[in-house]
Amino acid sequence: MATTVKTLLRTALRRARQFLDESYGSARVSSVLEHLWRDNRPFTGTPKPTRHLLLPPPGRGNIGDQAMVEAFLENVEGDVVVIVKASDSFVFDANDSSRLTIVAMPNLIYGRWFRQLIDLRKFHKIADTCTSYSVIGADIMDGAYNELASINRYRTLSVAIRAGLDSRILGFSWNSEPTSRARAAMIECGHSGVKILARDPVSYNRLESLGVENLSLVADTVFADSRVMVSDRVLNILDRIPFGKSFALVNASGLVGRSGSQVQAYSRLISSLQSRDLFVVLLPHVIRPGGSDLVECRSIQAALRIEDLYLVSELLRPSEVRQLADRCHLVVSGRMHLSVIALSVDTPAITVATQGKVEGLAQMFKIQDLTVSSEGDLESGLEHALQTFFSAEPSIRAEIADNGSRARLLAYKNFPGRAPQSSDARLDRANGG
Repeated sequence: MATTVKTLLRTALRRARQFLDESYGSARVSSVLEHLWRDNRPFTGTPKPTRHLLLPPPGRGNIGDQAMVEAFLENVEGDVVVIVKASDSFVFDANDSSRLTIVAMPNLIYGRWFRQLIDLRKFHKIADTCTSYSVIGADIMDGAYNELASINRYRTLSVAIRAGLDSRILGFSWNSEPTSRARAAMIECGHSGVKILARDPVSYNRLESLGVENLSLVADTVFADSRVMVSDRVLNILDRIPFGKSFALVNASGLVGRSGSQVQAYSRLISSLQSRDLFVVLLPHVIRPGGSDLVECRSIQAALRIEDLYLVSELLRPSEVRQLADRCHLVVSGRMHLSVIALSVDTPAITVATQGKVEGLAQMFKIQDLTVSSEGDLESGLEHALQTFFSAEPSIRAEIADNGSRARLLAYKNFPGRAPQSSDARLDRANGG
């Protein structure tokens, strides 16, 4: 009898929690509590001048996440408070230490109910000392990866905009099929005054069709960072390449690898590159448990067993990757931000598209034929893109160089307090802003 009662109680609790989460109940309950606390504890402090509050993506083993954080720090002046999930989520340079405050709030984005509310109260106090709040939107605002995390990001924006902070979602892409809760939260966010900064024209059009207010077209923030690093690790990689030989950077995504083996597709790709006398450097972009690129790259290396191939087995810094991208002939990547880094130095990139976030980048650079769907025949798709590139290489390089300058100018528009560029007015007129 007791066992039956316990089972019934567990089932009832599980269904109640599921109902609350799915019907927006969890957000509503914590919103009411946060509203009551906010009324009792109003924002009373005078914000410090040029003190920015930044909410980055998860980080921890992802070069793209690291690159977006570094781009923000490179393009804003003054003190910056960075809210992280864990203290080791990102690597920060020593020369930034005097202006950085790193605050770990593990439940602000990934917590539920009162755990999330406790961190939201901490966030509230920190926001009282800042002048701006920026959420790095990336590809994590539409609920496709983690709906709870997306909704909690919108909740922090709601707190910040009510506090009078210059609040914005930095350059992000928007899925063609967002969750209903994320869609509603985005519309409310724009209506409340948050600056909505779409990083590509496809995402911009999708958001515009929803009636999202305060919407602007920008480019990915990483286009606004041009720093390179010639480190010992970079020199070691370059030393592996035979003298006088060009090379290609090739990445295989662990995320794509979850759907099936990529070994055959990449083996054919690498053979095609080597037939054009290119040395191949396999470069993981994400190294962490679950969907690690290093696992994929090692499988490809083991299958080929050839000399004109070198595997980078550690995670590089974005500035190191930018140096390699600047020197290589071509990038082929399953990760969008490796392609962004390549395009930022005018190096052509073939990109395997996931989550509907790459098509807009390709449209911005007019290189749609260099985009390969991860859901189709990957082997033939990569081969077709490679043939397309080599058959029209001069014109593709010219197109990338021309649109790269525009992307860099658009990227600068992401950052709070950044001085306008000389061409900003022209870009606003061109984009209807």
